[in-house]
Amino acid sequence: MKIVRDYRELDKFPHPRVVTIGNFDGVHIGHQKLISKSVKEARERNIPSLVITFYPHPRKVFARSGIKLLTTIDQKIELIEKLGVDILLIINFTEEFYELDGREFIERILVPYIKPAKVNIGYDFRFGRAGSGDYQLLDKMGEKYDFEVEELPPVMIDGEIISSSSIRKYLLNGKVRKAAALLGREYFIDGKIIPGKGRGKSLGIPTANMEPYNELIPLRGVYATRFQHREKIYPSVTNIGFNPTFEKEGKLSIETYVFYFDGNLYDEEVRLHFVERIRDEKKFSSPEELIETIRNDIKKAKEILENEADNG
Repeated sequence: MKIVRDYRELDKFPHPRVVTIGNFDGVHIGHQKLISKSVKEARERNIPSLVITFYPHPRKVFARSGIKLLTTIDQKIELIEKLGVDILLIINFTEEFYELDGREFIERILVPYIKPAKVNIGYDFRFGRAGSGDYQLLDKMGEKYDFEVEELPPVMIDGEIISSSSIRKYLLNGKVRKAAALLGREYFIDGKIIPGKGRGKSLGIPTANMEPYNELIPLRGVYATRFQHREKIYPSVTNIGFNPTFEKEGKLSIETYVFYFDGNLYDEEVRLHFVERIRDEKKFSSPEELIETIRNDIKKAKEILENEADNG
């Protein structure tokens, strides 16, 4: 997959193209279906598939939103590449770019630089200043500039429309299994292992303390997780919280006890996959009570992960 960050450089690549446009935060099942459709159609026509996305997220620019994204830009690139896309255009979403209305985007950028044979969009996609661009405008302009347009209906699971916003809500409520069903994969975060307070080691249960790259961290509590270091994945249990047993006002920490691992992880980049939430974070009356509960958490996490493996 070719990654392009300036649409004026697209002349270096073959055209016309089958184009998909969207923010694609999370690259969930709905996004996957839309992008895969464009990839399939491009191959049938023997022309390139091109995905357009935006960085930073438009809501962070025009709405000054505190939205917490599901994926970093690097994760989004990785997930889109797995779908077989030929070209990924990442448009720098500036305030100046936001000032383009829908028609200006089509006439100044889409037609002269993107050169679409066909454009596929999701049912709720809007573009241009104040959302002035939509399917109707694209379809009308497609007739003028000779490109096809198709709007895909929403993708649903159990009567629910799959959306990035609903996945965010599930994760912020600790419902990682439900989020996984809409994502088509377990939710994961990437980060670097940093030195912690060493309490886990002193209790006989050493943990890896992660500094996350992702914005959205699931609800505080204990989770059965999969810990990915380089190409290997280990079963694990993770606590997200403020260590209320030891600290009154701590910093949010993500601490993982990795099963069957022996080695130094400091400064290593890792990925943490969330499988199931086990319990809330709580304050314990003594270190002994904490240790007993952690051992129960480990046992429960092993049961969950072994059951997953058996059913996988």
